[in-house]
Amino acid sequence: MGGWLENVAERFGLTPGMEQLDGEYDLNFRAADGTGPVILKIMRQGCDAAYVGMQVAAIRHAAGADPALPLPEVTGAPREVTDDKGAARIAWVQRALPGRPLGGAAPQSLDLMRDLGRGAGRLSAALRGFDHPLLDRAQKWRLVEGGWIAAHLGLLPE
Repeated sequence: MGGWLENVAERFGLTPGMEQLDGEYDLNFRAADGTGPVILKIMRQGCDAAYVGMQVAAIRHAAGADPALPLPEVTGAPREVTDDKGAARIAWVQRALPGRPLGGAAPQSLDLMRDLGRGAGRLSAALRGFDHPLLDRAQKWRLVEGGWIAAHLGLLPE
């Protein structure tokens, strides 16, 4: 782990020994602070602070709507940090939920998939009524906006 990551970990009071997790755009690390396991999230360069604010607000909204829903608790406030290239990034910490990433769970049983579906349904219900200006934007994973993939179909093997 590079020196800049150690500096970020120190700023959040994390103990040494972070484990990098997969992520689509951002850097994610399993770590620990004085009270237990956490996830350190370091957003991609150029990420709008309002986007992080939306994520935090969505977690808090869902937790308020369904207090028994297993959701990470956001600890403290997001902070601007500087990476090894001098670029500004936003970092924030949330309590880690028990378990391991789904990609590391093999085999992925039918019961596990049912539990995942039930959890996704509960989360969807808990987010009912949540609104934020950044929700009104193009999103690759919104199925009704899936036309963007047409230009890339040639990249897939037959």
